[in-house]
Amino acid sequence: MTKLPRLLVDDGITIRRIDIRLGYPVRVDGKEREVGVYVKGKGKDGRDIIVIGEVKKGRIDRSDVRRFHEAKGVDAFKFIFGHTIRPEAEEEAGARGIRLHATYM
Repeated sequence: MTKLPRLLVDDGITIRRIDIRLGYPVRVDGKEREVGVYVKGKGKDGRDIIVIGEVKKGRIDRSDVRRFHEAKGVDAFKFIFGHTIRPEAEEEAGARGIRLHATYM
């Protein structure tokens, strides 16, 4: 996740690499769920922002976006990082407010 701080700057979020937590538990609707990446950062306006994400070894498709959105009901900036992104995944992510990043970006 060495790219994450640089990628989030493009979204107006500043984080410290040392604060990134992998496989971190969060509470959603009273249940504990694990997210692939969890970090607290600061927005351009100085407000605290929680960032959660998933990391895929392969391509990101529409079902990945739906599954992440449905399972992760926490109020946060959400992203999925993967090798490549299918066009239908981009549509789905845009509609659900999830940012997608690919290794080639």
